[in-house]
Amino acid sequence: MPRLNSSLLTQLDHVRVPAYSRDRLQTGMVHIGLGAFHRAHQAMYTERVLDRGDLRWGTVGASLRTTNARDALAPQDCLYTVCARDQDGFELEVHGGLVDILTDADALMAAIADPQVRVVTLTITEKRYQDADRTGSAAGILASALARRMASRAPLSILSCDNLTGNGRVLGESVLALCDAPGLASWVRDQVAFPSSMVDRITPRATAADRKWLNAVAGYTDASPVVCETYSQWVIEDDFRAARPEWEAGGALLVKDVAPYERAKLRLLNASHSLLAYFGLLKGYETIHEAVNDAELRAFLLQTLDGEVKPHLKAPAGMDVNAYIASILRRFGNHAVPYRTAQVASDGSHKLPQRIHPTLKAAWAAGEPAPCLELALCAWLQTLKGKAEDGTSIAYDDPGAEPVRELLRTHDDPEGLIQAVARETALWPAFPQDALLRMGRAFARLTQNGVSAALAPLLTR
Repeated sequence: MPRLNSSLLTQLDHVRVPAYSRDRLQTGMVHIGLGAFHRAHQAMYTERVLDRGDLRWGTVGASLRTTNARDALAPQDCLYTVCARDQDGFELEVHGGLVDILTDADALMAAIADPQVRVVTLTITEKRYQDADRTGSAAGILASALARRMASRAPLSILSCDNLTGNGRVLGESVLALCDAPGLASWVRDQVAFPSSMVDRITPRATAADRKWLNAVAGYTDASPVVCETYSQWVIEDDFRAARPEWEAGGALLVKDVAPYERAKLRLLNASHSLLAYFGLLKGYETIHEAVNDAELRAFLLQTLDGEVKPHLKAPAGMDVNAYIASILRRFGNHAVPYRTAQVASDGSHKLPQRIHPTLKAAWAAGEPAPCLELALCAWLQTLKGKAEDGTSIAYDDPGAEPVRELLRTHDDPEGLIQAVARETALWPAFPQDALLRMGRAFARLTQNGVSAALAPLLTR
């Protein structure tokens, strides 16, 4: 079976292929973090721009942590297949906008310094925004690249595409803190924009079974396909210093303020994802669609959203919150794109403060308990013990939770553990004592009696 490459494109009459001549592409963008999500999301919007004939926006991708992306994609002429699937069918599309893949930091800085590049985008995961290292971090690389670029005086826009509140502001502050070359910080403030954005498309890791399925339906092999849902959303702050792709052509929304959209997504969709992941792991579910189809967990999720999240959410103007929640349930139930609970659960120590804490704090400030969300934090703690209710192992990556794991090894008392987490770690800042007492009792029920017993009093309120 042939492997995907440029010469194969003319033979793929059953797959959407680039409608433009790839040899005419110009390099106008750099992307840092060449994972599946970028290739399923931002690259898709750029592909629509290229299909319309604006060929200024070829992308140089950078993957510095490993050479895996380069090793898989370079033999395919940087082509890859996006497999969008839902309950109703699938769509296959080959993307051609990626023109090169860099694995060296110096080469990446040189690319960013090139005046022909006018936009840099990033998908580096939430936790890497806390890395302030001068040399190896994304912020450090950007600061060094901007020091080189300043010589040309060419303006630039650096667009964060990670699930982080105010991601552009956070990135801009991190970069400016490292701009210590003479005059650099002043130039960056004037000539470099850091717009925020909100992104949404469920994109699990492609599996061997996914690759085998693609081979069967497409008739070629692809060493690095992307599997995703058909739904996609991108909301971008309209604040750029130089030309940019007309991403609106692909359906992106350019707005003055992204904050209402990111709040709604983080507190409704992302919080729901985390809740289903942790409770799903405890009940032995491998995928999110299994968890959301569990009647007990589904009822608890709706109770949480209706009773605790919605009352404290200022949604974007014109947004139908109930319809949005209904769409969440449908998307999470999409068995055609199985999303592993362990993958969603990863890095909860970094994700939960964005997804759950703001709603908790709003409820507490209004003098209202939030027992469902409080219990969700307890479920996260319980998964860190590494055992599901049926005795099977729970394993996922969350290095930031190591202080909690250490406390779990030294505290047998559930209520005492809750107090210790609040007292001895920075994960639960300024949680009020009455909330900690409730969480202690809830954690004791969860630990001693299991998920159903912990959920029961909340479902009958």
